[in-house]
Amino acid sequence: MVASLKGLSTVRTVVIGCKTQVFAIVLGIGPLALPVQAGILFTNLVVFNGTNGANPVGSLMQGTDGNFYGTTSAGGASGLGSVFQMPPNGTLNSLVSFSGANGATPWAGLVQGSDGLLYGTTSAGGTNDVTVGGDGTVFKMTTNGLLTTLLSFSSVNGANPLAPLAQGTDGAFYGVTAGGGTNDVNVGGDGTIFRITSDGTLELLLMFNGSNGLGPASGLTQGPDGAFYGTTSAGGPPASVHNLHGARYGAVFRITTDGGFTNLAAFAGTNGTYPFAGLALGLDGNFYGTTSAGGPSFNGLPLSGDGTVFQITTNGTLTTLLSFASTNGTQPMAGLVLGPDGNFYGTTQFGGAGDLGTVFEVTTNGTLEVLFSFNGTNGAYPAAGLVLGADGSFYGTTEYGGAGFNGGFSGSGTIFRLSVPFPPMMQLATQANGSITLNWSTAAGQAYQVQYTTNWQSTNWVNLGPPITAVRSTATASDTVSSLPQRFYRAVLKP
Repeated sequence: MVASLKGLSTVRTVVIGCKTQVFAIVLGIGPLALPVQAGILFTNLVVFNGTNGANPVGSLMQGTDGNFYGTTSAGGASGLGSVFQMPPNGTLNSLVSFSGANGATPWAGLVQGSDGLLYGTTSAGGTNDVTVGGDGTVFKMTTNGLLTTLLSFSSVNGANPLAPLAQGTDGAFYGVTAGGGTNDVNVGGDGTIFRITSDGTLELLLMFNGSNGLGPASGLTQGPDGAFYGTTSAGGPPASVHNLHGARYGAVFRITTDGGFTNLAAFAGTNGTYPFAGLALGLDGNFYGTTSAGGPSFNGLPLSGDGTVFQITTNGTLTTLLSFASTNGTQPMAGLVLGPDGNFYGTTQFGGAGDLGTVFEVTTNGTLEVLFSFNGTNGAYPAAGLVLGADGSFYGTTEYGGAGFNGGFSGSGTIFRLSVPFPPMMQLATQANGSITLNWSTAAGQAYQVQYTTNWQSTNWVNLGPPITAVRSTATASDTVSSLPQRFYRAVLKP
């Protein structure tokens, strides 16, 4: 008997409150596609209370040890933010509380370097300009909480980094500061792009000047060509001018590791304004991102419009894929993450059923589905993006909400897990000693039923054992087949 993965097909429809997936995998020959239905599973893992941190703004990162790591912009022992560790079951362990001199108010998430250490930034604190709260820092730390400050910014070399670092293929780390530099110093500077080594050696690659961009607030993404791609939250080549300080609405750029800089596109209002998020590389080689405002409802006022999702090619062709419209979300502050199905997943800070933010899915042609709307007690106003865990679920944070939510911007924020029922896909089928072992992709928390039949055209499928609830990104089942001429199998995602 030979396991065949040929002729597989999927069909997908949208149902209110759940996702309907159609997928079948057969052992034997021929194609099969049958409907299964399951809902999205949402779990609150952590509710921040101030002492253990408050108001997380940066995205989570899963380390090589399987734990998640992140930052809170406030709370902790000094109220200036913290770094925490969390295993997938949601047990929070506070690793560092910032105190000012070692940094303050981290807005960005962390990145794990090739050396196994965690690297990050704080938007304030450090040893320079302490009378105004400090210009921010770059730090590294061990996974058990030993922190080393690599650099305290000093305004002229950058100030107030809001974005995470990205490790390049050369081993160095690349990042941006939202302010500082030598241009427009009377208003705090226009921001910089920098490279820093693991021992703290800093090199400035670019100082923004307004016309090439202003106030970058998002991390960089390295493309297949080795260059980094990013956005600025304002400024950019002449497009439509905002009336505050003459600032423009933001731009997309490319920069090489030696500082060669190219503006790829500028936002002009109806195609989006103020991108605060970085770019995600799609399977098609294009980049995808969000703008926090703008779109067709843009009316010339600075923050009009509900935001957009866009695609941009490496040569700068910008395409608006969708515009948000309040009920389906508004003001996405975070970037997108690529799912195992090739679609993108993200959050909006506002909008949705209760106007407290959403989690959404969007295809590369702009079809949007709202997966979840926050209600306050389960979180509110997510400012960070999602991360895809090794168990196949998405993990994220909300800046506000939780047990202490009583309306408005109350509550100290949460960490949540969202299990999305992707179609089960058979990854491996092996036969040995009269048994066959099936292995298929799963999402943690979802239940799957393996079934079999001797005739794939039959409507009579028999359950192979009880349902299996996934605890990681794959699951297995076995069957005795030594005396059977043929048998067909499918993995069904249960409702």
